[in-house]
Formats: sequence, C-alpha cells, structure tokens
Amino acid sequence: MMVTRVKYLLIYIVTICFSCQGKTENKTNIIDFKKNDIADTLLINKGDFDKNIDSINNIKDYKFRLETSINGISLLDSESLLKVISLPVFIDNGSNNFPEMIILNSKKTEKLTLLFYPGSKKNEVSYFILEKNDTSKNIKGDNVFILNIENFITNNNIALESNKDTLLNKYKSSNIKLNKEHKQNGQEILMYVIDDFENPFLKEYNMPIYTAKYYSNNKKIVKVEFGFEYP
Repeated sequence: MMVTRVKYLLIYIVTICFSCQGKTENKTNIIDFKKNDIADTLLINKGDFDKNIDSINNIKDYKFRLETSINGISLLDSESLLKVISLPVFIDNGSNNFPEMIILNSKKTEKLTLLFYPGSKKNEVSYFILEKNDTSKNIKGDNVFILNIENFITNNNIALESNKDTLLNKYKSSNIKLNKEHKQNGQEILMYVIDDFENPFLKEYNMPIYTAKYYSNNKKIVKVEFGFEYP
C-alpha cells in the first residue's frame, strides 16, 4: 500500500513539473513577441519576425510590419538612439515646431530628422522624417550628426528611391488603412493611418494616432515620414 502511494506521489510531482515548464515556455513566447518591433499584432505571426527581411520581401503574401525604426533607431526607444548616437542633441527651435535632431548619411545626400515631443522621456523619438538633402546647403549645428552609412533604411527595407509599387503590394493589413492618396507639388502621397485606440500597437505605446507617409515621384520614393501624432 505504501509503495502504491509513493508511486502516485511521484507521478503527481512529475506531472506538476511538466505543467509548470509548459506555462513558463508559453509566457516566454508572449514576452518575446512584445519585445519585437510591434506592428500589426492582430495579423502578423511571431515567426515572421525571425525571418530575414530580404527573404521576406520575396514573399508575395507577406504583410508589412508597421514602420517603427530607421537604421536601428526605434520609436519611443531611447536606448536604440543611444546605440547609434552616443550623445544626442535636440534643439528646441526646430523647423517642425518640435525639438529635433538631424542625422546625415556619409555623402550628406540624405537627411533624417528626428522629432521629440514635449512630455516624452529623454531621447525618445516620436516621429521620423527621411528625405533627400540639398547638398548645396551646408547644414550645421549642435544637433547635426553624420553617420558613416551609405543610405538610411526602414525596418521594412524601404529606402529613398525604393519603388512605390512595393508599398501598394505589401501593405495589405486590415489594421492599417490607406487614408489618403493624393498629389502635392507634383508628388504622390500615400498615407497610412491607425487611429483606433483599441489597436494593440497604439495601446502598447499609449498614443492616439500613428501615421506613415510615403512621397513618390515617377514611382520612386523620395520622402518617408512615420510616427505618432502629437496628442
């Protein structure tokens, strides 16, 4: 009788151990998912994050993640900025009416403007503006930095001179809507918007509206903007 009880006790203990292990693994998967560049959390599978972005672009039915970073600098992530610019400087009198910092590529042909919203934590970028730089104008200032890179590129592998059709073919998510497609000064503008606060992405960052704008000329991307709108 005693032997039988011991057997049942051992079986119970082993079962509990495996059960706990399974719960821990599930919890880890959820945490890992949230640590990724969150995007279309309702439609994108976690496995997509593990694929190389170049191979992803060759998959016709792959849906873009939201634009959340450029060259490793991510939205509302001060640590990512410090890894690229160790001592960032934002000036208050920026041309976009917000504190801003400017980063140029090595040839100074591309300009990345980072906007900082009042009320945000230190060095957290709220909005990105990537555009061609007028090399005839010598941009100077404490807030101007030069990176030893050839091009800026978003986490969706979009760079200046990318083909506009790539955007139309890849943005297929029901969570981000094409709000506007119009022309301005001869340029076509595609603007994608998330304004439903129940969306997991907005909840994650506690922001009201996300927009991504792509300016194109002759089907080539000439300017990219994305980030959160100021509350």
